Amino acid sequence: MPLKERVALIKKIEEIRGSTVISFLTSLRQNVPAQIAEDSVRVFFDHLLLLPSRPVAKFDLFLCSNGGSGTVPWRLVSLFREFSKKFNVLIPYRSYSAATLIALGADEIVMHPFAELDRSIRRCLTFSIPPMLVPDNCKALAWRMSKHT
Repeated sequence: MPLKERVALIKKIEEIRGSTVISFLTSLRQNVPAQIAEDSVRVFFDHLLLLPSRPVAKFDLFLCSNGGSGTVPWRLVSLFREFSKKFNVLIPYRSYSAATLIALGADEIVMHPFAELDRSIRRCLTFSIPPMLVPDNCKALAWRMSKHT
């Protein structure tokens, strides 16, 4: 899809949701690996500095990825929250591994009916994090996943 069409679609999503949208897509193709990595933190920081006003009222991250480094999500979510009052994630297709962790750091997760989060996150929510530290949206997600797996 040409750049002009992509930009028009992003603008349309911004109008419908009343938000600022930035896309984060990594390659899903076989033999063309691309993962969420440490270098993405600086790239996002540079993009967020270009916002005309900060913090924005509502920030949507359009996210599609097979994941990547487990240390990056915390840094990215902290960065997104620094530059926005409300941080949301839009998942059109898949959000695995580190991408799932980014999504769980959002105030709202909006998913297409065919979208997927990583199943392995159930282990993190069930065994690694003390229940009193898990946000309510994560508890609800863990409950839904336990009912459907």
